[in-house]
Amino acid sequence: QTVYHAACAGHTENPSNVWKWEIPAPEYLKGVKDKYCKGNKHQNWTKDVEISYLVKKMNAGGYKQIKDIVSIKFIDRTKSGRAKNVKIKYEHENGKSRVITISAGAFRMMVSPWILKSTYVSDVQKIKKGAFRFSGHGWGHGVGLCQWGAKVMADKGFGYKEILKFYYPGTKLEKWED
Repeated sequence: QTVYHAACAGHTENPSNVWKWEIPAPEYLKGVKDKYCKGNKHQNWTKDVEISYLVKKMNAGGYKQIKDIVSIKFIDRTKSGRAKNVKIKYEHENGKSRVITISAGAFRMMVSPWILKSTYVSDVQKIKKGAFRFSGHGWGHGVGLCQWGAKVMADKGFGYKEILKFYYPGTKLEKWED
């Protein structure tokens, strides 16, 4: 699988930290430190999200009876800095506080990958206007080839074979004909 994403923010991710795999992740996708993905427009991002929107998305995602969200914390960091899980303290419709822990990737997709650009969330703050401010790095799941890093490598004169070898270490290109 030659998966890719927009911007890794300095380290690609192991797919087993993102998706549930039936088999061990292939060695060529285990994640690499990426000095080429720096200074792009997706390196750092901040997004304010209304609590009412988060409640609506979580209810639609199967987490029913959430009345209000009290706190959100991204936890269980991987080697790349991304979070594996999110701990959410919320007020149930019956008025009692509860805490749930869900996959960071599932939370990101539930909210919207256009809003939460990655699970590499460095800070979450509740702000006065009934919203949370999310600050993070990169864009996408982080697995495989980083498009911004590959662009920088190409701009520096690296050829496609070198770029592919960097992002998919241990692989080789072969020509197949029918």
